[in-house]
Amino acid sequence: MTPSSPRPLREWLVASSAGLVGAQLVVGIVEALSYHPVAAQAYASEKALRGSLLGAVGAGFHYWGSAALLVLSMLLVLEMVLNEGYREVGRWYAAIGLAVVAFVFQLTGNLLPMDRHGVQTAVVEAGVAGSAPVAGHRVSEFMLAGNGFNDSTISLWWTGHAYILPLGAVLLSLLLIRRGAARSAAYVLAPLVVLVLAIFLRAPLGNPATPADYGQFNAHVSWYTWPLHAMLSAFSRISPRAAWVGAILVPTAIAVGLLAMPWIGKRVTYIAVRGLTLLVLATFLVVGGVFGGPIAPLIGNRDPAGEAVAVKPRVKSTDPNVLALVARGRQDFNSVGCSDCHGKDGRKGDSGPDLSNEYKIHPDAAWYGGLIRNPKSVNPSATMPAFPNLTDAQLKSIGTFLSEPP
Repeated sequence: MTPSSPRPLREWLVASSAGLVGAQLVVGIVEALSYHPVAAQAYASEKALRGSLLGAVGAGFHYWGSAALLVLSMLLVLEMVLNEGYREVGRWYAAIGLAVVAFVFQLTGNLLPMDRHGVQTAVVEAGVAGSAPVAGHRVSEFMLAGNGFNDSTISLWWTGHAYILPLGAVLLSLLLIRRGAARSAAYVLAPLVVLVLAIFLRAPLGNPATPADYGQFNAHVSWYTWPLHAMLSAFSRISPRAAWVGAILVPTAIAVGLLAMPWIGKRVTYIAVRGLTLLVLATFLVVGGVFGGPIAPLIGNRDPAGEAVAVKPRVKSTDPNVLALVARGRQDFNSVGCSDCHGKDGRKGDSGPDLSNEYKIHPDAAWYGGLIRNPKSVNPSATMPAFPNLTDAQLKSIGTFLSEPP
């Protein structure tokens, strides 16, 4: 069988993906009629939609269908790598494009209900992007439509999710389809399976996000970003400054390798390509098993650990001893590496959350000490590196600095 001849598995994956794209487009249009992409109204409109049986099944179909599309498109890319499908250059790039679109579909769709998990996940992913040198800050600002999560963030993500991505998915699917290569049943099989899932398993929805969630990184990682977060954690063990290598540089290197595959395939045997592919997959599985934290539940309430907290104003201390400890803590914060992610004095760095209002949420200085020494003891999904070598005095001073009003 030559690389250009039809392969049954490949054609079934293409047809199933294309069928899901079409079904998702129809369901998405219907859902959009009752959804309000405004921060103050998004959650209420989403909950009202799910209040009816038909609306709940539609939301479930959209949720499971998006996940299925990502899995199928990634399997398609893997199948084409293992069976020299990259020799069909146009189709190969269409397959990669569909996988990227499916990933961004998942990422943007996760925010739209505006529950606590969705908002915190968006903030975390923007922070991960912001950790990259040179352009990271600009990428983070673009993702959040500003310097931090705001009302414009959801509008931007909705525009991409509802208009740009569907157009891309349809065009890429058309480029992948070969007339007569797969039976028509393949186009409806995946949507039917997703429909059954949607009937019996409802899409998750937690409590509505509050302004406190706009700057928190407590959400458990989603399944589709779990491998990247595991790589981030692995490289952060080497150095906090190296975390971006695992989360950004490694995936970028893989993406470049995939894009160059038609050129590489002419110079390397397909056995070597297969071996390298399996090695990369095995590496991600091992790193995930060692460094990957818990994954957010696929159903039910995915709220971050702990109760939603209210932002409360506090009065600045007048105790000279506390003020001296705050001054020492500011110096320690900016000298031991905290400012690398959170910015000078904790006021919005490139990759970590803004800590300037954290004292309103966590007023206990000891809480910060435990978090800094071992972030995963507070949040198992934390992307923040541990600082086990700081002294108790440093932890106390930094904790006091963060817990006191400026």
